[in-house]
Amino acid sequence: MLRRNSNAKSYYVAVCHDVVSGIPVEDAFSKNGPLPEVDEVHAMEVEGALKHATPDHLADLAAAFGARRGPAFKEALTGVAWAAINDGPERLSSANIDHLARLADAFTKNDIDDDATEAVAMQVAVRGNDLLPQANIGQIATLTLAFCGRDDSEFQDETNFHNAMGKLALRVTAHGDELLRAASAEQLATLKGAFGGPAVQLATREVPFEPAEADHPEAFAKVVNEMKSRDEAARLAHNSQLKLQLADRALSVER
Repeated sequence: MLRRNSNAKSYYVAVCHDVVSGIPVEDAFSKNGPLPEVDEVHAMEVEGALKHATPDHLADLAAAFGARRGPAFKEALTGVAWAAINDGPERLSSANIDHLARLADAFTKNDIDDDATEAVAMQVAVRGNDLLPQANIGQIATLTLAFCGRDDSEFQDETNFHNAMGKLALRVTAHGDELLRAASAEQLATLKGAFGGPAVQLATREVPFEPAEADHPEAFAKVVNEMKSRDEAARLAHNSQLKLQLADRALSVER
């Protein structure tokens, strides 16, 4: 019998009911857990339990289910994805940038319904001017990774992804000097590949990549400049350390 909700057929559905009722997601996990990797959970039942969920509820559950492994967790995450696209764009119309980044991250890492990622992309494409001033570089990198390279798949409207990528690139172009200083090396690599587009991956020594060929050349240039600055700083630091070591060695010989 489920510890919190004996009427629910699944531990996962019980967790969803608790979260929608106002219980923090990790508390809901502990009260109904430990959640089994194999469970009679169906995405449709999870979606039904989240009929009145807010974007905050959806993001919390997506992050929690997406961080765990097992068929039941993936089925539950699929239910969250279906709930995110339920009622169309209105479902996520109040989502903030943190909600959208966490949803996109969970859906992308777990290869969940492309329609759900497209719903997130639509919000960035339409509301990006309002959302992105609050975004940190981690959220921008997460969304960029989720959206780039998806135009070869079947979507309701590919322009959602193109327009969302355009908004992200504009943000990095306008505020890259400030934003990129806080980026990790992994995030910079993600942004470089995303803004460079296929030409970056296809470039070889025989067929070099020209920055003008980038999908988003101005944002790409900002990222590359930050990477070059870090490489130069690391080189100078290494040279300075080497000079100090040589000076110390010479001094010890003289003694």
